[in-house]
Amino acid sequence: MFGLFKTKLSEVNHKYTVNYLISEEAGQQWQYHVIENNFDPQAFRGLPFAKNTLNLFVKNYLKMKVDDNLLSTIADMGYRKCREWIDNYHSLEKKINKKKYNDLLKISGGYLYFVSELTSGKIFPDMKFDHTKAMTEGMGDVDFRKKFKNYNITMQIMRDLHCYSSIIMKHKNSAKLRPGELDKVIDDEEQKILKLTNKKKSDILNKIKKDAEAIFMKRNLFNEFGN
Repeated sequence: MFGLFKTKLSEVNHKYTVNYLISEEAGQQWQYHVIENNFDPQAFRGLPFAKNTLNLFVKNYLKMKVDDNLLSTIADMGYRKCREWIDNYHSLEKKINKKKYNDLLKISGGYLYFVSELTSGKIFPDMKFDHTKAMTEGMGDVDFRKKFKNYNITMQIMRDLHCYSSIIMKHKNSAKLRPGELDKVIDDEEQKILKLTNKKKSDILNKIKKDAEAIFMKRNLFNEFGN
């Protein structure tokens, strides 16, 4: 363990670990900018704060050292990746706005079902993070190439769900519903899926996953190392 702690994080020797950290930083920027501050143009994590958070992760979970220049680069690439996600979100928003209300409800039900399966660990079980184990033993046994890809696919799906949910809540048909009724309407769509055959449920999950993966494969590679 002591020897591992002395290992220095490198974009050459640990490319997928670094790229995962870039995506994690992008996810933190997204959380702050979109979820907590509703796309406020001024609401982005500052460089010193981002670097400090990244440094703590590298030291406490990876049990490695990292130099200041690499921390700055990871933080900058994470910010740029988040901006890319924001642009993609707004493009999706324009497409979703053209869909019929009932189709929006049906599709969002599928996304909610996917998230339920994800939360239960049936999808991407490697995404579950054992903080206690990582703090004591590190993350030396983690396949960061796989975790990097699965994290990005998961985040894409969560952003898609957020987009559908936001548009549904602002839809004129939703405004006609009584308080709490919209939640029941969407929940009913998920319940319909639960009653389907395993084959049809699997098809829904696979389509959502494949659509997200297709977007991931078209990402801007300049916001990562080694491409």
